[in-house]
Amino acid sequence: MLSKHMFHFALVHEQFAETGNLVTGLLPLFTPLLSDLEGKEFIPEKFCKEINATYGLDMHPYVAEDLAPKLVDAGVLTIINEKSKGKKYYIDSVPKIDNDKLKSDIEVIFNGYERYAKRNMEKAGITKEDVNFSDEFISRLVQIDSFIEKYDPQKIQKHTYNDILDYSFFSFVKAIEEKGGELKEVLNKAYSGSILSEVVLSIKEPSITNGSIKGKKFYIDAPILLNILGFNDNYSVECSRLLINKIIEQGGILTTTENYIDEAQISIRTALSNRDRKQPRFSSLDYYLFKNPNNLIDVRTAQNSVKDILSQRYNFNVSNQYINISSHINSRHGDNLKEKLSTELSWYSNEQALLNDVESITYVVANHGYSAIKNIAESKSFLISPNESLIRSSNKVLYTLKTFTKPDMTPLLSEKKLAVLLWVISGGVGQDITSLTLVSSCARAFEMHKEVFYKVKEFLKNLPEDKVTEYERIVCNDRVFNYLIDEVGSNYNQINDDNFEELLIQSKIQLDKEDRLKEKAHNKEKLELEKKYQKSESEKNKALKTIVEKSKDQVVKDKQNSELNVKIKRLEEKLQSLENKTTKKETSYINDLKTLKEKSSIEKDNSIKSAREEINSSNLSKLSSFIEKILRTIVSFLLAFLCYTISDYSLSDPISFGDITITGKTANILKYVIALLPFIATWTLPELIFGKLIKKFSNKTAGKILTIS
Repeated sequence: MLSKHMFHFALVHEQFAETGNLVTGLLPLFTPLLSDLEGKEFIPEKFCKEINATYGLDMHPYVAEDLAPKLVDAGVLTIINEKSKGKKYYIDSVPKIDNDKLKSDIEVIFNGYERYAKRNMEKAGITKEDVNFSDEFISRLVQIDSFIEKYDPQKIQKHTYNDILDYSFFSFVKAIEEKGGELKEVLNKAYSGSILSEVVLSIKEPSITNGSIKGKKFYIDAPILLNILGFNDNYSVECSRLLINKIIEQGGILTTTENYIDEAQISIRTALSNRDRKQPRFSSLDYYLFKNPNNLIDVRTAQNSVKDILSQRYNFNVSNQYINISSHINSRHGDNLKEKLSTELSWYSNEQALLNDVESITYVVANHGYSAIKNIAESKSFLISPNESLIRSSNKVLYTLKTFTKPDMTPLLSEKKLAVLLWVISGGVGQDITSLTLVSSCARAFEMHKEVFYKVKEFLKNLPEDKVTEYERIVCNDRVFNYLIDEVGSNYNQINDDNFEELLIQSKIQLDKEDRLKEKAHNKEKLELEKKYQKSESEKNKALKTIVEKSKDQVVKDKQNSELNVKIKRLEEKLQSLENKTTKKETSYINDLKTLKEKSSIEKDNSIKSAREEINSSNLSKLSSFIEKILRTIVSFLLAFLCYTISDYSLSDPISFGDITITGKTANILKYVIALLPFIATWTLPELIFGKLIKKFSNKTAGKILTIS
């Protein structure tokens, strides 16, 4: 594991948090391996070997094959169809992903760890040349859980440089986490990025999408149950509680087994008994009771009510259909698997815990038909445990079965892997609780060191009682103990009868020095606050004085304003009275004027109407008379023509009247005369026949013409 790649792990976390895309998130791991291979064929087997050699991560070729199309979408690979070989992937354009600020912060972490480790090695009296401190730091970072499980400072007979580096790592990480700030964020990114890379690269197309775990059962191991109840260090408690909240938020079913509930209650009773009988402390719960005596009542209350507390306070489903799992594994397959698991886990020191874990593993495997999980969305149940060794050993057994093949998943997940899976499912949105597993592991290791120092009492035998009491009081004080353990570089063998008092004095000196620095900082802060307070008071008094002066002026102004308001009010009343009177007069005048206008309008309309009628009547009479004359003329000519025609038919040519014969032009003239006789004689006959008709027609025609015009 090369230290420079801590930067790439941090970039993985950063890229995924920004984009929510797994392939984009993993590119910082891939680009250093592909950058010099542009134009060459992408070979999954070779690529997986490079990943393992560079980052120490196991990646199955199937996973690499599955990633290839996604890398095409990302523009890193391209597809070339070859006639003889078919479709092949070639490395196309590899993007450069960098972050100078992140790189600089990681260097600060490495340099800080190196200085602290060197100081501890010097105080422990241990020397070692050519130590690559950055490599030592990251190797412990990425393997923290399995490392802690094996770590036991009580078994150290003679301290080596590795033991000092172990302590330096735990203490340094704990200090960074407690201080907070940018370095804490960078450290957490690197740790979470390494876990994210490990999880994603170890399984093929897990379909890690929102809603993937909805309806899935999550069986929680006994140690995590104790964390949820609050009986561990703050980091472990916070991590486990956040984890179960994430499961519930995403629709998972939170549960456990009846045997795990019993195991948790037995652990509580055992720890209480150890405390009452002042027995050695072995478990996390022992340490918890030792450090938190005020919480003793809560622990005693929980020893017989774990099931109810989990159900009522933490939304566990503890119905019998979930927690009673024994009846579901009574089969030949189940018995064979339990036997294989028991053999592989024979290193267990707690036989009951072994039986409980074997039963739970067998159940979740049986729940999937004794087969591997190819897709999280199609899974049914998982066992969640903080014990990495348990999961690793159990997976070793499962992958020997024909139905389990890598890179398919097993239904066993550690806390940290579940934490990162839940974060991936959420698309990198929200809090990533993976880093809390790092802090809780370091806190647990630090407690182991504290217990070792507490037990080293050989050199106390010849000391007065008050000195022994003082030493024990120091060990119980975290601040003093930190100085004491640093004074010997975590090598408790350095403490003896001769140097104990000196070390104790040095620890007190360091504590006093810290207190003085804190007091100085406190006084400085207090002084600054006092100055700010005085300035604030001065400004306040000045403002108050101004307000008082303004208030005095304001009183006079208010009095004047009040008098003016009274006068204004009176004037307004008078004005209103005048307006009312004026309004009444105006109303009366307007009404009279309105009536007059209406009357005038009516008379005007009538006058206009009469004039129009007279004009129309006159026009009608004139037009009717004109039309009548025209019609009479036309009728007269027609009658004359009729008479002439009749005379033409009735009178022969020549015309004879007795002895008188008329011919030629004279005969024609006579015919015209005969035709005109009715008009010459009288108009009575035409008038009698056509007069009324002509009159009526003339009036109607004249009326229509006037109407149109």
